[in-house]
Amino acid sequence: MTLDDLNAVSELEKRSQVAPWTRDHFVSELQKDHSEIWIVTDDATDERLYGYIVFSKVLDAWQILNLAVDSSVHRHGVGQALLEKVKNQAIRNHVRLLVLEVRKSNTPAVQLYQKVGFRIVRTHPNYYSNGEGAYMMEVVLSEEPPVTGAI
Repeated sequence: MTLDDLNAVSELEKRSQVAPWTRDHFVSELQKDHSEIWIVTDDATDERLYGYIVFSKVLDAWQILNLAVDSSVHRHGVGQALLEKVKNQAIRNHVRLLVLEVRKSNTPAVQLYQKVGFRIVRTHPNYYSNGEGAYMMEVVLSEEPPVTGAI
């Protein structure tokens, strides 16, 4: 994602999320060295945004911060493709763990995450500003302990 994509991403965010991020949230993530935002557009013109994923790369555990898919392509594999791409990139970078939080009421998202290997590891009541609880989910990519320094 670049700043040129900001309007389309912000619009999709507003249509997709219960508590949408502001434009400033996306700009902030774009400016962080350890964060990435990947988008899926139509191949022909790049004018149509189908989805995006925001993730933070911290040491051996990457966190998925935000994921949205346009309703016109729900159940067409866009969200799964984004998750698999991040997962594969994490594996190539020897990341041990992917983590995320998801609203307990967001059954389609929970099912998608489970489909790509995430499991619920705990719940947090009243996690979101509206009082809704969250599932904390993770997928273990490597059982190897992290490398902490030179020998």
